[in-house]
Amino acid sequence: MLRPYIAFCTRFLVVFAAMLISTWAHAERRVAFLVCNSEYLYTSALANPVRDVARASETLAGLGFEVDQHSNLTRDKIGRALSTFLHGTAGADVTLFYFAGHGTQVEGENDLVGVDGQLASEFDIEAEALNLDRVIGMLERNSRAAMVFIDACRNNPLADRFHSENFSETRAAMTRGLAPVTSAFQG
Repeated sequence: MLRPYIAFCTRFLVVFAAMLISTWAHAERRVAFLVCNSEYLYTSALANPVRDVARASETLAGLGFEVDQHSNLTRDKIGRALSTFLHGTAGADVTLFYFAGHGTQVEGENDLVGVDGQLASEFDIEAEALNLDRVIGMLERNSRAAMVFIDACRNNPLADRFHSENFSETRAAMTRGLAPVTSAFQG
């Protein structure tokens, strides 16, 4: 029953992004940074990110975006690739960031997990995951408009194990999925 929902969400995301992007048709430079993390070392592989990122990449290229696509990156490699991308695209009219893979939240902070993430304790979060608020802040400073799409499943075995081993049962249940995201661009 989850597969039709995921397929609907993916199609909705692509159509929604196309509608938003068409409003910026006058933009001079549109750039996109896409990450497909599916081959995690310490949990089972994810099937959907490969297909979803390929479809998003194709759609965005068709809409005139310069697409920088990556697969199966560690936390360090995500950070380095994003830094290089942002340095080369500074001042873009529209910057889009799309991450498909595992994400988690700890105390209301969202993080994107690298393929080498084990998340054994709270000390591992910074080393094995990239803080989403920091990513959004960099995107906002880098371009006139930024869009962020996170395709992270709520049934993340890494995060589930992490929360059950490090927090009470009640608190672990409250942290399922990602926390709401706010940014400077929101009113």
